[in-house]
Amino acid sequence: MAAFHSVTECNNVPVDSRYLFLEAEYFDLTREQADSLIEAFVVWCEGLFSEGFVTDWDCCGLKSRWKTGKPEKLLSAFREDGIRNFGLSGAVRCNTIYNKTSYRTYLRTQRYSMPGRPKGSDVSEDYWAFYRTQAAKIKSGELDWISGILSFFEEPHRVRRTILDPEELLGVATKFPYWANDGLFHGDLWLQVPIYCLGDGLHEMANAFSAFLEHWAGELSNLNGRVAISPFNGVSKWSGYMRYFGSDEEKMAPPPPQGYIPVEWYKYAYLCGAEWFNVVSPLVQTHLPTLWADAQKTEGILANRHSNGNISLKLDQDPETVDVEDLRKMKDLLYDGLYPGMRTMQKSCFFDPTRTTMLTKPRVYWECVPIRREEILETEDAIIFRHVAARENVK
Repeated sequence: MAAFHSVTECNNVPVDSRYLFLEAEYFDLTREQADSLIEAFVVWCEGLFSEGFVTDWDCCGLKSRWKTGKPEKLLSAFREDGIRNFGLSGAVRCNTIYNKTSYRTYLRTQRYSMPGRPKGSDVSEDYWAFYRTQAAKIKSGELDWISGILSFFEEPHRVRRTILDPEELLGVATKFPYWANDGLFHGDLWLQVPIYCLGDGLHEMANAFSAFLEHWAGELSNLNGRVAISPFNGVSKWSGYMRYFGSDEEKMAPPPPQGYIPVEWYKYAYLCGAEWFNVVSPLVQTHLPTLWADAQKTEGILANRHSNGNISLKLDQDPETVDVEDLRKMKDLLYDGLYPGMRTMQKSCFFDPTRTTMLTKPRVYWECVPIRREEILETEDAIIFRHVAARENVK
């Protein structure tokens, strides 16, 4: 693995602040299966990062307090106490950060000093100039609303630049029982690290992320997942797809089967994104009956089918080179299996220069998300991003 770079080297100067991420959703697993997956995730993360990073682990359950300690000690508590949540944070080892005590001291120092830190741009450096140009064309009628919004997503990729978070490495593993299906569990795994910290080791780390999911795709059929580069630093579905189509699924999809509540069904029965690397479970493939045949015929897609029915798909290129047009063919392959949600953007917020949050301006962090014309609806007051795979279910 190439040498890692510490955020302390940035001196509070905005840099390429994209993240390599892994996320996965598992469902309908026995306690033993879920525990084995989470334990493997914890051991794998510690083995992958403990040499180059200072890592800090914690865990908790529904009734137990947060516990911190070495991963092997926490894993013992995990088995005994039914812990539901593992957390990982960390930073690259350097002169300032060399053990857990110095790492926690550094975090406190950074949090207290944040009000005086320079403000990062949060978007690609030329985003606002591009936004003002396109907004003026929409306002004047030179571009209609739908064409104007599509113009944002048709632009080539740009790089988000801002100040990196001092917690460079973050990860979570969760385990929850079903409300009505006794003895079965569902949950999530996610992991993020800035590509700045990885330096020349980005591609090697991306392959390590995808290899972990590839292995468990062969072990567990009830697993979806993805690996990619994202401009976001946060949890709650990394894929840019979920930023635009991640809610109101009950208006877009059939009701969940008896015994499941919506939160226990939709994000597992559908994919939460189409990214550089994807694992597609047999459950999702019920929406994609020709996926394997279609993938084999698609140029630039590397496909693998496991004996348990899982299919893995990867773009045949380095993850840092993936652009919106590259993801379009992956999204086309997976379209009918993608999470059937919708989001609303108010027109008044789009024109308000003081509103800079997600969905007041499209592609504000320069997310690589292919958007189809038919996915954009216009009303008198709003623009609606709507996934239209299950057209007969749209109200």
